[in-house]
Amino acid sequence: MLVVIIVLTAVVLGELGRRLFTSGSSAQAPAVSAPATTPATAAAPSALPAGSRILSITTAGDRAVILITLPGGGQEVRSIDPRTGAAATLLTTTP
Repeated sequence: MLVVIIVLTAVVLGELGRRLFTSGSSAQAPAVSAPATTPATAAAPSALPAGSRILSITTAGDRAVILITLPGGGQEVRSIDPRTGAAATLLTTTP
């Protein structure tokens, strides 16, 4: 029984170490490219109509999806490509 506990502990610690070192190296790669895409995504909020509010921002794959409340009471869902800053309106609702 003691041998099983030791082996399982070694497996868990080995897996934690592997994930720590594997995710650490892959997490640094996007951080290097992030400054190049920051100016493109920083321009996206300026295209909002006056009086609108951003309710939520989430990610879907490699895109940012933004839920916006429009001044007239409607809502809009936009998708933004962080590499290019291109925005696409996915859905617009009216009150």
